[in-house]
Amino acid sequence: MSSIVLELQSDCLNNDKRVSGLLRKAKAVAAKLNLSDTIQWIEYETSGYPASVEIPDYREITGTPKALNPYHGNWLPIVFAQHDDIQEMLSKQKLKDSVSELEHLMKSKGEIFIPFSPSQITTLSGALEIDPTQMGLFIGRVNIAGIIDAIRNKILDWSLRLEKIGILGSGLTFTNEEKEIAQSNNIVYNIDNIENLHGVIGSVSGNSTGVSLKVDKLDIGKINIFLDKVQQHKVNFKDDISDSDALDQVLAELQKEIDSTNPNSGKIKNALLSLRSILEGASGNVAAVGLLELLKSLF
Repeated sequence: MSSIVLELQSDCLNNDKRVSGLLRKAKAVAAKLNLSDTIQWIEYETSGYPASVEIPDYREITGTPKALNPYHGNWLPIVFAQHDDIQEMLSKQKLKDSVSELEHLMKSKGEIFIPFSPSQITTLSGALEIDPTQMGLFIGRVNIAGIIDAIRNKILDWSLRLEKIGILGSGLTFTNEEKEIAQSNNIVYNIDNIENLHGVIGSVSGNSTGVSLKVDKLDIGKINIFLDKVQQHKVNFKDDISDSDALDQVLAELQKEIDSTNPNSGKIKNALLSLRSILEGASGNVAAVGLLELLKSLF
């Protein structure tokens, strides 16, 4: 009887085989071997990534941000000539769509339109001083093809690793020894540090800028101004963070400490670090990027 692992490898090398089908076969293998982490990654790829989960880097695409001219019906590029960081952020996006949806997009003709979120449109409209209109990222099909190929390659690498440690299977069956090998060798798919964003609240994010906080030189007045701006603009990025309650809690704790007669610089520092982590979780939002830039001036 043939080996399902070798079949999976053969299918990965056949570009006529759809990646959505490869994922289903990989899920069968992972389920038979009781590899829950791999199954979870496959679920994200086949069903789409939920808002609470960080999208892996291989799903990042680059395009041209544009806004619809409601008067003439043409699309105009969105340009922030004096703000390269904002321009770069607007030009990149990580796609949460399922593999089946991505495969469907590959069949479309011309450029592909990825709409911005309502909160992004509200923020951009205010920054550009224009009435709210359709806005989004225009990308080429090559971007989608790159994501699909990356997933295909990751499935192939995973199946090759299974073979290397002696896990091949017979048909859809694996021996108890193969199952034990899979568990003991920690054969899980590396999903690029996907994690529930709740887990980074209160800690320094891996995407932090590396700027150190000078606790003994905290400017309470500047922090108060910064907090006012966060309260003013949070409606524009609240939908892009995983836990709005955590944001409100950190803001309340920070304001309470600043308003006290004897502010504790250590508590203020920890609260600012937590706030930075939360804002970095919404790094695809223009308002959040702007606030992160302001936050740097407090360090």
